[in-house]
Amino acid sequence: MTGLVQRAVAVPTAAAFGLMLVAAPATSSQVTIRLTELPADGAGLARDMAINDRGQIGATLTPDENVYATRIVRWDCGPSGYVLHPLSSPRPGARFAAINDRGDVLAEDGTLWDRRDQVVATVPPPGAYRVALNNRRQVLQFHDQEWPPGLPRTTGLWSRSGLAELKNPGHYVLPSGINNRGQVTGTVLAQLGTQNSGFVWNGRTLTKVQGPAGAPVNYMADINDRGQAVGLYQEQSRTFLYAHGRSTDIGTLGGSATVVHGPFGKAINERGQIAGLSTTASGTPRAFLWDRGKMTDLGPLGGDRSGWVKDVNDMGQVIGQSFTADGEVHPFLWDRGTMYDLHVPGARSTEALDINNRGQIVGTIFTQSRQERAVTWTATR
Repeated sequence: MTGLVQRAVAVPTAAAFGLMLVAAPATSSQVTIRLTELPADGAGLARDMAINDRGQIGATLTPDENVYATRIVRWDCGPSGYVLHPLSSPRPGARFAAINDRGDVLAEDGTLWDRRDQVVATVPPPGAYRVALNNRRQVLQFHDQEWPPGLPRTTGLWSRSGLAELKNPGHYVLPSGINNRGQVTGTVLAQLGTQNSGFVWNGRTLTKVQGPAGAPVNYMADINDRGQAVGLYQEQSRTFLYAHGRSTDIGTLGGSATVVHGPFGKAINERGQIAGLSTTASGTPRAFLWDRGKMTDLGPLGGDRSGWVKDVNDMGQVIGQSFTADGEVHPFLWDRGTMYDLHVPGARSTEALDINNRGQIVGTIFTQSRQERAVTWTATR
């Protein structure tokens, strides 16, 4: 039956699939990190993973790269471990889009399930791409793509009371984030002869956002529940914070450029901390955490540069990718001044994808036998 739990599988330990994580920081004191494999019910590939603050995980599972057999799933954490809940979708091949802190799951095709696995809505219009879901069950989406370049002309904000749409004739309107107050941030991409601008929109009121000193915006990346938004401006890429009607450059680690993850990434937390990459005076990219005017270099994993910053939670913990001394790219967790290597010895590759406000991390491992495993990391002191 549509929306009902089809099967539940208890989670094994990390040792059950032959990979052990010995947690060790790049520097400083020891932290224990517990690695757990998520039950996948025979599906080989996990995509689009996200974790909410209750520890529930949403994802797309694909067996043997067969895109027509994909399933949207949610994992719930019970007394004996994680339990898999496949969610029935009326559209074959549907992909996971988002999960909120209520346990609601959203598919790209507009299907919305509640935490009891019941379909509670099908978000209109057909053909739109759903990209975000907040705790009020408001859905952020876009449609009316023009091919080429494949960019949308309409941004939509759906709720139980209806669908509000934002259009700008002659321009592309690209949403990038929504907060739990229903505020949306995004970018109006200009045609030739005009400048890009950012926006904050709540379905009724539209506020134009420009970079510092009125500079054009490259793109807006994220917005928190305080209405603080973060974006990029200038050709060489600089990050700015938009708050209380003002845009402020957050500075660099001594270099000329900064970049944050977006759109649809977590670049700013509820404390107003911003995480991203900055060049140093020598031009080397390094991960940073910006907090109340101070930018901190998060350090390396043995190499001299960082690869990317993926997410920052409300505790100021940061996940991303960094280079090791031998040139490999490993996922990292940065916590209270210490960088931790999350790579699993014996795996071909490891990727950390999302972190919640309890410090739980989800990601994937690609084993030497070319099998992909969905996993969680839990750090304890």
